[in-house]
Amino acid sequence: MSELAAGELLSAAAPLAGVSRVRLARNRQGIFWSYEAVACIPPGTTDSSREKAKALLEERRAKLDSWVTFLKAHADTDMSGFVSTDEATILRRRVELGVAVSATGSQANLEELSHFLGETPAEVQKDLDAYRSLRSAAVSDGRTGMPDLP
Repeated sequence: MSELAAGELLSAAAPLAGVSRVRLARNRQGIFWSYEAVACIPPGTTDSSREKAKALLEERRAKLDSWVTFLKAHADTDMSGFVSTDEATILRRRVELGVAVSATGSQANLEELSHFLGETPAEVQKDLDAYRSLRSAAVSDGRTGMPDLP
């Protein structure tokens, strides 16, 4: 796997492991991506709180590594044994889209998503269907953290 592919899979795994949030936000111009890191220790944290935060970060890191392993297996769509940057990018985008749509709920419709993503409604639907399939595989694997689509 290339370094770029590894980075793409790490980005895809982050919201599933609770390390970051990705969502679609809305303003007067339409919808846009919103990213937020949620796994950090704020300055001024007490020693006891810091230990709890470190333990939580270690737990999230283990989840992150586990999700990367799972996603890597599902990113290799040509079954070559090597995850290309393109394969990893497609998977990351699908995971981010699925997570964001699930957080947004029914507020973003297919036409609006299509316009925002610069894709046809059929392409967006294909990505959402691929996310559903990936989520089904994750649930079958006993994984939690990958939200269902509305």
